[in-house]
Amino acid sequence: MIESAETSNLSRKRLSIKAWVTRFLQHGPWCHYCQIRLTVDTAIREHLTPLCRGGRDVPENIVPACAECNDMKAWRTEEEFLRDREMLLSRRTGARTTAPRGEIVVSLEEKVQPGLLKKVIAERDSKSSWAWRNPA
Repeated sequence: MIESAETSNLSRKRLSIKAWVTRFLQHGPWCHYCQIRLTVDTAIREHLTPLCRGGRDVPENIVPACAECNDMKAWRTEEEFLRDREMLLSRRTGARTTAPRGEIVVSLEEKVQPGLLKKVIAERDSKSSWAWRNPA
């Protein structure tokens, strides 16, 4: 079934200011993840399931978050962020920037999606992707 442009636009409407303030008051004035105190002005509308991952812009999918948690969470779902939060915090604070001698460093993306690096390298080497053939 093909969506009409009008139906598509309706599903992409942003949550109204009134609905956001109501949701903020229901949740309480704290970051959903780190529990620091927020105001309506400092809180950021955080999607528990990001729009890019199939989430919707509805009150049930939105919670208040601080800028730091919102930035770290990025495209992750709530479960993925809570699982990876310690590692993301250590990266942000620079707790350990270099690996001990002989230790293999694995990126966060590789931990989240094993085999991603091999897939990207294979795609680049095969030059089958338009993006690799036509760099910006």
